[in-house]
Amino acid sequence: DTQDNFDWTRQLGDTGSSNTGPSFDHTVGDQTGYYIYIETSNPQVTGDRARLYSPAVTATTSMCLRFWYHMYGQNIETLNVYVQAGPSLPATPVFTRTGTQGDRWWQA
Repeated sequence: DTQDNFDWTRQLGDTGSSNTGPSFDHTVGDQTGYYIYIETSNPQVTGDRARLYSPAVTATTSMCLRFWYHMYGQNIETLNVYVQAGPSLPATPVFTRTGTQGDRWWQA
């Protein structure tokens, strides 16, 4: 994406930054499973964005987006999730969380 400032990282085990999380993935529940994360501390600055796109999905019936997220640390800003139905992102996210949410996984 040309409109973001940094990228997501696929990780096994902890993030490597102290007092941040997670230490393991949600699905396996230990350090043998992978998850993706963004590093929100240095060199990132307030307002930086990291975008993650899924492949297009064609709905034949009603659909529900379900995911797990972990937002823990001092420099946590906002996680926004958008559902794109046309050529551009909508103005309002379908999900948003701001700030640290504790050292645990949450289901959305």
